[in-house]
Amino acid sequence: MRGVFLAAPIVVHLGLAGAGNGLWLAIGLFFTLSGFLITSLALTEIDRTGRLSLRGFWARRLRRLMPAAVLVLALTVIVAWWVGWPAMNAVQGDVIAALTWRANWHQLSGGGYWASFAPSLTSHFWSLSLEEQVYVVLPLLVVVGVLARRWTRPAVTVAVLSGAVWAGSWLVLWTRTDPAELYLSTFTRMGEAAAGCFAAAVGAMWPVGRERPRRATAVVLGLTLVELPVWLFARGDTTGGIRWGITLSTPAVAVAVALLWRHPSSVAARAFSLRPLVWLGRRSYGIYLLHIPVIELLAHRLGRERLPGAAMVAAVVITTAGAGLMFRYVEEPVRVGRIAPRRGQFTALVGAGALAAAVLAWAGGLADSSSSVLPPENVTPPITTVAVAPSPTTTTVPPIVDPTAPSDPGTVTTPVTVAPPTSSPFPIAPANLLVVGDSTAWVSYGAVRDALTPLGWSTDEVHMVGCPPGGDVRMKNSANGGAVVVREIGEEPGCDLWWDDSLPSWLADRQPAVVVVIDAYGLAYEIDPEGDDRWCRLGDGSDRCEAWAAARLAALTARIAEYAPGAHVVWTTPGHIDPFGPLDIPADAIDVLIGLVRAESARSSMSVIELGAWLDDHLDLTVDGTHLGPDGVAALTPWMAEELPAALAGDRLATSGP
Repeated sequence: MRGVFLAAPIVVHLGLAGAGNGLWLAIGLFFTLSGFLITSLALTEIDRTGRLSLRGFWARRLRRLMPAAVLVLALTVIVAWWVGWPAMNAVQGDVIAALTWRANWHQLSGGGYWASFAPSLTSHFWSLSLEEQVYVVLPLLVVVGVLARRWTRPAVTVAVLSGAVWAGSWLVLWTRTDPAELYLSTFTRMGEAAAGCFAAAVGAMWPVGRERPRRATAVVLGLTLVELPVWLFARGDTTGGIRWGITLSTPAVAVAVALLWRHPSSVAARAFSLRPLVWLGRRSYGIYLLHIPVIELLAHRLGRERLPGAAMVAAVVITTAGAGLMFRYVEEPVRVGRIAPRRGQFTALVGAGALAAAVLAWAGGLADSSSSVLPPENVTPPITTVAVAPSPTTTTVPPIVDPTAPSDPGTVTTPVTVAPPTSSPFPIAPANLLVVGDSTAWVSYGAVRDALTPLGWSTDEVHMVGCPPGGDVRMKNSANGGAVVVREIGEEPGCDLWWDDSLPSWLADRQPAVVVVIDAYGLAYEIDPEGDDRWCRLGDGSDRCEAWAAARLAALTARIAEYAPGAHVVWTTPGHIDPFGPLDIPADAIDVLIGLVRAESARSSMSVIELGAWLDDHLDLTVDGTHLGPDGVAALTPWMAEELPAALAGDRLATSGP
């Protein structure tokens, strides 16, 4: 079963499916399987020895889980550093959370699973952390069963206690409203593992033979047909979708697992016992550990948000092969307490290293020939040291300076009015361009890249999800019309880290000639600017948030000028939020924000392009009413190819006001 349903998260993480269908329920199936297996093994141990060794149980779990996890995390950090992973500042916290079995809570503090548009190498560790929490809690129920066996059978006690945990978890599931909490919280997902525990305990009290294998197969097939619509349509990013998906799926999974376990001769059990599926199932832990780092690092190396078809196949092959090697030479030897032959280990490690190097080199070659986000070191396209001229009769924009040219303190570069060449849509030769902003910058970056790289430009992107320019701030937000949540300063440490470290580092390192800013939505939430509980929002009539937001935009201009002197800034206006989408930002706040972006562009004599108007006309191409999907990026690319040259030619100089 693990071998079959492992395909679901891989399909999701390859970008072939998302939160809009029920494939996310496969993770809950793993929770139920784990609860069933540990309870069945524990009850068997009690029947055989009369006791349960918690120390032995936890030691076996540690030997089974930790070596592979530590190895994958270590390799992930090393490879991420090697290829220049842009979010290295966040990797440390992610790895620590994964190693301390609290990744689900760490991720919840960052906004949730589906809401996080930042690429992460450890996002999948949330479910592994929750399973490890299950391994700590559920065996205690069996211990209580052992202690109470003077009055009743251990299986009866375990059934009662696990049923109570299951009911308590569903009480939390149906009373909490935040989709991120429902998806990631231990309290809302523990019920799926408790259901497996309950099924195992009930099965231990029910003698085998009351139902025939043929009937068991019929029940499993019937449950599959009944549950199919749930697995196809239960959304994983809405309150109702998560509630109903878990509620309808969990009992069916628990019953199916129990029947397959009790009737290994049934047709359904034999189908799941086919050798290829068993092989995958035994290595499913390693495959799950490896697939996210492999997918994300390949995508980064290729400069793509989503892998093309050939790269998807390569990612699956690398993941499966790596998991096979890790299972043979790390997981199994540690689990059973033996060491694999040294020659075999050496051969496997050399082979794995050669495969990884070949794939990264291949990815680098594709990236260099198409859309690399990592330009070769010491290779900079020629940059003409001239100013960008709006027109012969308007004020010139500050010059774009070659960051690689030797500096001469005695030489002053004077802005020069230059007519755009007729042979190219751009007024300057290809140069470095950096896109900065929030999650909308990340998903829109592909359009900028695809529009400019055919013309010889080198493009990069650095972003932080859910943070306004200028760093952290106390804000209120809600999603899908749910409860309003106050995010206190410090609850999202990545905001200050991005503003104080990541953004300056990227600007100083890349020295872009052009910076495209796609970042403003964080300014439109309800804000407490001074931290004194005097809340305000753009357009509420107080003008407090208007002054605060204008200062934040000016700070971003200053930050760019400080670390990338001479860079020309192209601002983009935000679009209005789909009222039926997940973000709750009023239209009047966006209207005010658009005016503030134009005003800052005019104040700093920079350019602005009306991305917001384009987004308003293409809401159907977004995945959630805000963020573009692959089709949206493809549609935006020709628009960017037209607007960016016009902006750099001076035809998009801003005038203040809406």
